[in-house]
Amino acid sequence: MQTPEAQEIALWQVDLDDSRLDAFAASLNRLENDKADRFRSLALQTRYRRSQGVLRQILSDYLDVPPAAVAFRHGAFGKPSLAGQALHFNLSHSGDAMLLAVARHAVGVDVEQCAGTPLDLDPLLDLLCHADERAAMAALAPDQRRQQFYQLWTRKEAYLKALGTGLSVDCRLLSFAPVDTGLWRMRHEGTPATIPYYCRDLPHGDVASYAAVCSQQPAAPLSLRCLSAAGSPRG
Repeated sequence: MQTPEAQEIALWQVDLDDSRLDAFAASLNRLENDKADRFRSLALQTRYRRSQGVLRQILSDYLDVPPAAVAFRHGAFGKPSLAGQALHFNLSHSGDAMLLAVARHAVGVDVEQCAGTPLDLDPLLDLLCHADERAAMAALAPDQRRQQFYQLWTRKEAYLKALGTGLSVDCRLLSFAPVDTGLWRMRHEGTPATIPYYCRDLPHGDVASYAAVCSQQPAAPLSLRCLSAAGSPRG
């Protein structure tokens, strides 16, 4: 399979509720299977095995190697990457929704399903939101505040995953400046000026889910891709 163009981001959307994905779990190594076994429920074990198997299947097509031969390494904060390869990827899953971004540059992605999830927003706003964001959300109705929080959080998580730092960063220092409809320039207080990161809100058919992708390419074309019924990737 052809790798993405220089600025392109390939976005793979996968339904982890599809039992046909179980076939991909055969490519997992011992460490991945051990990690799956540590999840507290069979449902979580199954979702992890399916998502990791799909990840190996898709990356193997880009690299032209067997899925079991895809080699990962992990950064200081645990972000996985491809050993000895220039191809970048980032994976997120929430509930039965999986989103995988593949690019030739650093990229982060996040998806969040919030249907039926009770959420006490006040502690999260204090912990994760910039002062300006908290002030703006204080004037919103509860449903609007919840929607705004998820939109902000998916952008911030996508940015942190692009950086590879995880939650070691104080999210209260992060905020966004609008660039265009659905496109936001990241502002990270207290850090030296570098090439900026941009977050893009991703369309979603389910009003109870939110997603965002982040990179240093504000004009990066997005290509949506999926797995065929037979299990092989296609663009």
